[in-house]
Amino acid sequence: MAQRTRNHILEDISRNAFNDVIPEHWIVREKSKDYGIDCEVEIFDCYGNTTGLIFYVQLKATESKKKSTVQSVSFKQSKIAQFQSYSVPVLIVRYSQSELKMLYTWADDITTQIYKGENITVKFLDSKILDKQSIRLFENYLKRSNYVRKGNFGFPIST
Repeated sequence: MAQRTRNHILEDISRNAFNDVIPEHWIVREKSKDYGIDCEVEIFDCYGNTTGLIFYVQLKATESKKKSTVQSVSFKQSKIAQFQSYSVPVLIVRYSQSELKMLYTWADDITTQIYKGENITVKFLDSKILDKQSIRLFENYLKRSNYVRKGNFGFPIST
């Protein structure tokens, strides 16, 4: 007899929480075969026009009440390298069922983390809480990321 595990339930809860913070005019596309990407998000403006901005999402949920567990997740180094190799930025989201909050980081921003053998422990900052306000900053991040990926800058870089 098939059994619905707690992990499957927690995964669904984290997807629902993520979908709740997405603006209504954005589109979330679920990925049917999970190879580390749970969904793709396409950003449309408030008039329904495409912006051309897309990002992938990897959700990692926990029920732990330990702060150290909530604020970190371990990946194989090869998985982080895979995320960083995509032409589309990857958002890593840590959902905490005990705190009912989500923390996030961009895979491209992972440069100094804790290495343990073949694994990397990705740390999440208290300042990067994913909610309806912070998600609106993603459009600017993605525009800058696309600008750099396309090589649309010259030297010297002004600051």
